[in-house]
Amino acid sequence: MDAMKDILEEYTDEEKLWGYFPIAYFHNRWKSLGYKDFKPADYDFLGYSMRAVAGTALPQGKEQLDAEPRTLNGWQLENLNKVLRVCSQLDGQVLFVIAPNNDGNAGYYRYIQDVVTKAGFDYINATGYLEEMGIEIGDMRDISHLTMYGAEKYTTWLSGVVAEKYNLPDRREQANYKSAALYESEYEDYLENKVNHGVMLGKYLESITETRYSVLIAARDEASAGLNNEIVERLRKLGLRTTPAGGYRSAYLGVVDHGNLLLEQVGEPEGTEPLQASGALADGTPFILQSGGNQSSNHASIIVDGVEYAVNSRGLNIVVYDNFAHKVIDSVAFDTFDQSLAATRGIPNLPELKISAEEVSAPKVTGTSRVEGIEIPNGQKARVRFDDVQHGKTLYLSLDANDIYNILLCRGERVYALYTVWQEPEQNNLRSTQIELSDGDAAAGFDSLMIVPVKGDGKYSVGHIIVL
Repeated sequence: MDAMKDILEEYTDEEKLWGYFPIAYFHNRWKSLGYKDFKPADYDFLGYSMRAVAGTALPQGKEQLDAEPRTLNGWQLENLNKVLRVCSQLDGQVLFVIAPNNDGNAGYYRYIQDVVTKAGFDYINATGYLEEMGIEIGDMRDISHLTMYGAEKYTTWLSGVVAEKYNLPDRREQANYKSAALYESEYEDYLENKVNHGVMLGKYLESITETRYSVLIAARDEASAGLNNEIVERLRKLGLRTTPAGGYRSAYLGVVDHGNLLLEQVGEPEGTEPLQASGALADGTPFILQSGGNQSSNHASIIVDGVEYAVNSRGLNIVVYDNFAHKVIDSVAFDTFDQSLAATRGIPNLPELKISAEEVSAPKVTGTSRVEGIEIPNGQKARVRFDDVQHGKTLYLSLDANDIYNILLCRGERVYALYTVWQEPEQNNLRSTQIELSDGDAAAGFDSLMIVPVKGDGKYSVGHIIVL
């Protein structure tokens, strides 16, 4: 127990419960416990996994209902009879239920059904109703257990069956039903957790295909090779038309707002030009998207309401905006280059190098040695702050020529515009260039510039920045 406490020291209370109770108290596997037993692989909902075991097939279905009865052994039958005796003393109706499974015990379940119904009680083997529930691959964690997604479908189906069978009213709208508000609050939390902990791309797309969500997508590097027909169909149900399929190493952008396709752009396979788009969601929330394939910037950016949310990993970077709560509830990247479609979360928080406007006010001509500029350490970004809000129309600047940089215009900590400075691989020193701002960006003004290296040799430098 002391060893377990040490291992779980940095875990949350919820994770500690996950580690203590199922392992120490229930399974009693002391001789075979290993590291993975103490480190949950996936987030779960009260024990329901978010992931199915690879290769898990669907249960037999209605065939289970026709299985030949298999007699229980002595102590099993004794315990069943004890349960029936207790049920016979209850003032109410009793329903025996078998959850969907494929554990090879269909004959025993059929025997139990005969005993239970003969005693006058109701019985349902839910495995016979998979089609009615909509159970599919990904809804079964293994042969005996549902994933969270399957449990949701099973719960919805079973509650409907029970409500109809026993004529149960919906009491949530009754004035004296005090749990209604708590139920709604907990359900909202459940929906958010279901999205921001999803790890199976197909089921994840299914969970965000609702009008309450707006979905913003930007591909990075290569995002097409691992897309199978099921995933492509899910993307189409989400609202996309072209999808990234077939675009090897190409850039891709997509925005579905309230179930409607707001924009979709697809780059050329192995194209050298990234894609960039901006706009606003139906509630007015602004966004800026950028996608670079392997041969271009190899970078993904999803800025929502002035904040960068992209995980910026290989594959499809996805940000989900809740239109009811008016906030981003998830950012995830699925590696759709690989068949595993692995999910990654964690928005990069690059250290920020602070630069004053005076430090970069002296112009540097093209060809000036990069060491005469200010070095931006690899893995960092730089921010140049101005004494007042700038409304200039043109940015004159010099940056290390053989790198690609994103230049972000900021007011306070929020980003409202993004421009890209391209590389000149043949050059090794500073290159002077200029950026013409749009009329809207110039009118809005900015009090700082963010310089973010997105691709290069790991040696980055800024020479000067002048706003006119």
